[in-house]
Amino acid sequence: MFCAVNRTRVASAVLIGVSFLSLAACGSDETPTPAAPAPAATTAAAAAAPSDEAICTELDKVAKAMSKDLVAMLAAGEPKPAEAKKVLTDVVAGLTKAAGSSDTEVGAATKELIARSSAAAAAADPMTAIEQDAQWEKAGTDINAACQKAGVTIKF
Repeated sequence: MFCAVNRTRVASAVLIGVSFLSLAACGSDETPTPAAPAPAATTAAAAAAPSDEAICTELDKVAKAMSKDLVAMLAAGEPKPAEAKKVLTDVVAGLTKAAGSSDTEVGAATKELIARSSAAAAAADPMTAIEQDAQWEKAGTDINAACQKAGVTIKF
């Protein structure tokens, strides 16, 4: 039974790694064209919230860094919970910084992934937590769709 469980864990880790590798391979190296300067915000709240384009550009950087970290983690063998927790903690920090105080569709989708990634990072075994959270992958897909609507193509 122990061997079957280990094979299942290794197979799950490999599948997750392969999915992240495919995301990394799909990443775009194109730099976004600069947008026209936005008019000056009339309130402090409006000035504090980043634009969807700016959020998505930062999210793309977070996704690429996460893919790189996951590839390195999986290349070292069976992922250790502490390593997965560090990757997810870094992702949460990047997502939080990118979303800022945004309450747009992009901001909401980002905050959903922040919540799911935070919960996984807090689990005793973050990889298992991700595997068992059917909505974790959907949260990344929702970010991709929201950024596409904002005119920025990312692969999260």
